[in-house]
Amino acid sequence: MKGLIHCHSENSRYDSAMDVKTLCKRAKELGYEAITLTDHGTLTGIDDFISAAKTVGIKPIPGVEAYIQEDESAYRRFHLILLAKDDLGYQGISKAVSESNRRIDEHGFPRMNKDILTRYFGPKAAYHGHVIATSACVGGVLAGLLLSPLEFSREISKLKKKQSKYENPESMAYRHNLKKKKKREETVKELVDQRERLNTLSKKPYKKKEKELEKLKATVTEEEYLKRYEALQKEKDETERAKESLEEVRVRISEEKKNITIIKERVKKAEESHRKFIEVQNEIDHIEKNMISVDDLYTDTLHEAKFYDEIFGHGNFYIEMQYHGYLTDDGEQEIEKLTMPILLKLADELSIPIVAANDAHIPDNSEESLRARQIICSLRYASKGYISDIRKGDDQIYLKSEEEMEAAMEQIIPKERAEEAIRNAYKICETCNCEFKAGSHYPKFQSLLPGETADEALRRMAVKGIDKRFPKKIGWTNIYKDRLEYELQVIADMGYSDYFLIVQDFLEFGRKLGHLSNESLEYLKANIKSMTLRTLVEYVDRHQEELGFVVGAGRGSAAGSLVAYLVGITNIVDPLKYDLLFEREKDCALKIRLIRYQLNKTAA
Repeated sequence: MKGLIHCHSENSRYDSAMDVKTLCKRAKELGYEAITLTDHGTLTGIDDFISAAKTVGIKPIPGVEAYIQEDESAYRRFHLILLAKDDLGYQGISKAVSESNRRIDEHGFPRMNKDILTRYFGPKAAYHGHVIATSACVGGVLAGLLLSPLEFSREISKLKKKQSKYENPESMAYRHNLKKKKKREETVKELVDQRERLNTLSKKPYKKKEKELEKLKATVTEEEYLKRYEALQKEKDETERAKESLEEVRVRISEEKKNITIIKERVKKAEESHRKFIEVQNEIDHIEKNMISVDDLYTDTLHEAKFYDEIFGHGNFYIEMQYHGYLTDDGEQEIEKLTMPILLKLADELSIPIVAANDAHIPDNSEESLRARQIICSLRYASKGYISDIRKGDDQIYLKSEEEMEAAMEQIIPKERAEEAIRNAYKICETCNCEFKAGSHYPKFQSLLPGETADEALRRMAVKGIDKRFPKKIGWTNIYKDRLEYELQVIADMGYSDYFLIVQDFLEFGRKLGHLSNESLEYLKANIKSMTLRTLVEYVDRHQEELGFVVGAGRGSAAGSLVAYLVGITNIVDPLKYDLLFEREKDCALKIRLIRYQLNKTAA
């Protein structure tokens, strides 16, 4: 069955400019009988994809391009394609994707890891053998590892560019400012000492000495008097000069302190810049420390391939062959020509099949399609006003015909191997057969008491709610009692007890959330992406106990339900007081059912 694997739709955020209708229509026009959808980390487009495929008469194969990253400390995310062989396989992929969305990183990417893959698809897992996996693109689990030196070098270059904005702690300017600061502080110290001496001299008193000199005038010779007078006058002149110098010293001290403040600010800014410089250097050192030597790359990639082959089962893991013409950062070499021949050698060594793929993000390579994707990719940087470039190779990520796929494959592997890789793509499309059987898949309420059923839990909560809605059972008549029993029986018979319990649970949580403090809400805004649902619930429970009415009073098909009123789904309005209907039926029909219920009860 002719088909294409590894295709993206607009649900691959900031990456694809092709909707599922266009994807299916274009694949059909190219003569393909099957098409896959493998969006980045999500299954949100699958339902529309199935509908669009059925409309044009092409076989839909659901899948995902998962991000594989062990934890936050891992250097980067690698890609892995998962395709459902059947409905059970799709169920397993759905669960794995759901769990990956509980491990969202700071950039919003959901991440799987080897533990998730093992638990869902490993040899002893329920979905083992029901999923086909491929090694994806040059950013995949195998090619990405082979290219890690290039990625490491690219990241180091980025970090060094970032580091260049900061000042090196060994810079001459910083040392010069430290010396200037020290010298001026010493100058201020000297000036302060001088100021103290001048201040003492400027305040020296002379009235007593002048009086004593006048008294001596009559007892000493004129020559002696003049000598003492001149000495006193000299002291007075020194004091006057001290007063003048004191003001100059004060001005100099003020100026020096201003200069010291300026230099201190420069030093402070430099030290902050040094701190950032060192932080970036630590990142560079960490990357360089974890760089894999070229000699070890093949061995490590071989071990990775073995792991995935064992997880999914031999024959269910394929090594992808891709060619788009992407270049290394220096523009000297084509990345896929570097990696794909090595992966071919590895595939042969481990007897792992190869498969041809094209990382399709646009329907064709027209100027319109290229510009549309450029706009989509640029949205990621919209807040910074940055426009994404169209790189060499971006004009090749379109849905290709069989002849174009053969030509692409022959760029990286021999002709006979290219034909083999394309046949394997068709084999995968033949193998994958999801029926997408319709059915009800209602969630189950998880917080039951030991040994308790959902019907019993709903009854327990409803009975508990009587005291809240009818204190001391005032107004709780047999009419209410019969209505409660009737509703509980209907809800149980229809299998809706879990539904009522779940709705009550999230409404109560919503009321708590509405009454968190501003500080707690700000914390949630800042950390919500890194929190799992469980940690979010636990945080809200810890920080808010009192309920508040921040949701509506209730509406919909069960707005008149007494059970909903007692457990807190609806609020404010007593349904029987205003003769509200439990079901969406005419009043007479409801009364007939109530009469039948009462007759059956009496007969029993």
